This record gives sequence, structure tokens and C-alpha cells, in this order.
Amino acid sequence: MSIAKRILYIYSFSVHMKQFTSVSTLLLVILAVYWSFYALMPVYRPDANLAESSFSTDRALRHVEQMAAAPHGLGFPAHEKVKRYIMAQLGAMGLEVTLQEDYSLGIGGGDLSRPSNILARIKGSGSGKALLLLSHYDSDPHAAMGASDAASGVATIMEGIRAFWSEGILPENDIIILLTDSEEQDLNGAKLFVNHHPWAREIGLVLNFEARGSGGPGIMLIETNRVTKNSLKNLLPPIRITPWQTPWHTAFIKCCRMIPISRFSGKTGILMVLILPLSMIIMTTIQPGIPMTG
Repeated sequence: MSIAKRILYIYSFSVHMKQFTSVSTLLLVILAVYWSFYALMPVYRPDANLAESSFSTDRALRHVEQMAAAPHGLGFPAHEKVKRYIMAQLGAMGLEVTLQEDYSLGIGGGDLSRPSNILARIKGSGSGKALLLLSHYDSDPHAAMGASDAASGVATIMEGIRAFWSEGILPENDIIILLTDSEEQDLNGAKLFVNHHPWAREIGLVLNFEARGSGGPGIMLIETNRVTKNSLKNLLPPIRITPWQTPWHTAFIKCCRMIPISRFSGKTGILMVLILPLSMIIMTTIQPGIPMTG
């Protein structure tokens, strides 16, 4: 082989190797990105046969299926059906269920509706402040089925209460269950409770369950204030926000509207939200504030 042919062969080989290296690098990057998301995806394991005293995802999903069979925003035909279903399920647990109904303007003052808030209360053995478990049962009026927002939150509360109540343990503090209506209009039901229900002044801690989206990896982001940081420090391991999580955390802060309504005077709240496109579960503690007026 002549020197010229050898040089040409070596050049051709090096070009092919560069192309192969570039393609391999691209494939490895794609694989790494895919795996970074796949590894974070929650793993589903059927658990319908768990003990009655345990929380069961399958049992909670049955509630979601019932509530999200049709759009059920305020004024929709299925709205009354969903309300009656929730009341029947809570009543079957032996809880006394009441409704709070009245006209209410939204927090912006421009949306008038007549919400029907669903309430139940478990009496505790002590005389301290009550724990409020909060979500909303109306779906978005724009053709949403409401499975995630927020039948998932309602189902989580109902299955959690069922599992806890099945053990026959009397809590030290009262537990109030509040499933508000007309949240999608402008938080009308939540505002009605805060301003006009006597239980609102008896609450020491709010746990609010909200959702946006319906799937994807769960990323826990935590914000604390001076009131709750020490308590959460003892309950949860430290979690750092990575740069790719930050945009979705910012989006959550901008889009979540339940924070103002949960600012009971001198009270603290924890907000738990499931968000897409990364389906983040976000817990944000709410600073004590001033109750809304109107």
C-alpha cells in the first residue's frame, strides 16, 4: 500500500470514529436524561388487601374513580352527586357530617357563588387547638374531570381518616375535615369558612391537599418559616432544591391560590401540592396572617 493510500485510510478511519463518538455521546446523554426521570417515577404496588388500619392507595383510588366519573364543577349535574357521595362515605365512618351553605364572593371580590362546604369533626381528648384537613371537591368548570384537582386530595383525606379511625384511637386534639366548594371560581367556599364558620377560630394547624397535573416523578420541595422550621426539621430529612427543580417550584409559588385563604390569624399551615410537568409534591408552610374580610 502506497503512502498516499495509507494516509487516506487513516483519515477516513478517524472521520468514522469521530462520527461514531458523536453519536455514542448523544445516545448516552439521551439515556442519562431518560433514566434521571425514570428513576424518580413512583412505583405502584397493589395494596387493596392491606389491613384496615393501613392507608391503601387502591382504596383511595376507588374514591377518585367515583368522584371523577364526570366533570363536577359548581352548577354541573354531577356536582350534587359527588357531594352526596362524600357525605355518605364520611357518614359511613360514623362521623357527623354538616354542610355550610351561603353566598360568598371570591377573594378577588368579583365572583359570586353559593358554595356547599362539607364538614366533619372528630373530638379529641384534650382542649387544645384543632387540626384542619383541607381540600376541595369541585372540579375546574372548563371540561376537567377533577381526578387530580382535587379528587386526589379528598380521597387522601377520606382514606387517611378511615385508616386512623378504624383503630379506635382517640386523638388528643380535635380533627376537623373541611372539603370546600367553589374553589375553582375564586376560593369562594374557603373564604366562606374562614370568615363565617365558628370552627375557623379554633384551628391551630392547617394541612391543605391540592393538585395540579396527573403524573410524573414526585419531587419534595420544602419551605419553612420561623413557626414550623424546627418541627419539620425533626420530622423530615434535609432536602436540597436542584437547579432543574427551581423553575417548577417558582411556578408553584405563582400559581397556587390556596395560600392566602389558609392564613388564619395566628395560625400555621402546610400546603401539599402535586404538580406537573414534573408532578412535584410541594410542602409550603404558611406564615401566620390576618383573616380575610368580606
